Amino acid sequence: MYVTGLMSSIERKTAETIAAMACTDPTRMEAWHQQLLHVVGQARWEDGPIRAYTAKHALQAAGAENRTESWVIDDTGFPKQGKHSVGVQRQYSGTLGKIGNCQIGVSLVATYANGQIPVDFALYLPESWAEDDLRRKKAKVPPTVQFQTKPELALEMIRQAIASGVARPSIVLADAAYGNNAEFRKALRGLRLRIGVGIQANTNMWRADKTGARRGPQTCAQTLGEKAHFKRVTWAAGTKKPLTAKFAFLRVVVARDELTSDGNGDAMWLVVERSDDETEKVKYHLTDLPRVMSRRKIVWYLHQRYKTERIYEEMKVEFGLDHYEGRSFVGWHHHVTAAMVCYNFVAAQQARLFSPQAGETGKSSPHHVAA
Repeated sequence: MYVTGLMSSIERKTAETIAAMACTDPTRMEAWHQQLLHVVGQARWEDGPIRAYTAKHALQAAGAENRTESWVIDDTGFPKQGKHSVGVQRQYSGTLGKIGNCQIGVSLVATYANGQIPVDFALYLPESWAEDDLRRKKAKVPPTVQFQTKPELALEMIRQAIASGVARPSIVLADAAYGNNAEFRKALRGLRLRIGVGIQANTNMWRADKTGARRGPQTCAQTLGEKAHFKRVTWAAGTKKPLTAKFAFLRVVVARDELTSDGNGDAMWLVVERSDDETEKVKYHLTDLPRVMSRRKIVWYLHQRYKTERIYEEMKVEFGLDHYEGRSFVGWHHHVTAAMVCYNFVAAQQARLFSPQAGETGKSSPHHVAA
């Protein structure tokens, strides 16, 4: 009943409005409301197996279980009034575009040529919550849940997805909030996953030669970008016009990454991006995609992470992802699981009923020059 309500056309999708929609007997509506509150907010059922099953179901329906292009790590805000909902505090939210009173959910999304599928979500529990026994008790936070940074939550979801058999990707993508964390990068590479992450302009590094050895003095991404040679790369057709920008590709060794026995470290690509709109900030990406891969293909991969914005919008608008009004830790995760079930069910149905149109797959043509 709850999932059906999330998929309905009612504007605000809460246990109360879903009960009012579903119950034809006004004298029973309050009982139905309480039952929904219990099954979502209190009942002990596992979220992980349901999320993994629905993700695999949708990927199989799309024929993408063996050709998942990437896993994308990102987070989204759940604006709140008051201070009692689990994990809520004043913190930066990309949803709000500023610091505001909200919860933050960290997500893992699988992308493929014609779409994207949410695989997992985790609630970020700030230290102010994790260390407050009274608030934990009121919000029913399990004793096993301790403070974890967002990159740590992301790594836990990735490990669980691998263990659950959700399709293994070509690369893990994330913005600078995750990519600037050296331990996060190291852990991903330890799992034999390629990385394509944003980094901050002041990230320290050295230039690397063709053998991967460090050359010259230590500097930062911004300084290297200011001296670099840029070329225009168009990586996709776009809906209105081609997606294009100027990029510089530099081989670097990042100072905070673990060094090899010869002290040189692993060389990677620093990809510096400048849009035609001079008001936009210069973007810095770090990736260990192969040297023989074309510039266009590398850029195409790096830009797959922006697909999560569409998932967040659709899950919030269509399936009430941010409509949950309960305050408990269990309830937040149960509600998010129900919203993921809705999204992945619809995605699977669409894949079966409508064959994917031929379009941008990110494959490089022979004439594209290797980076």
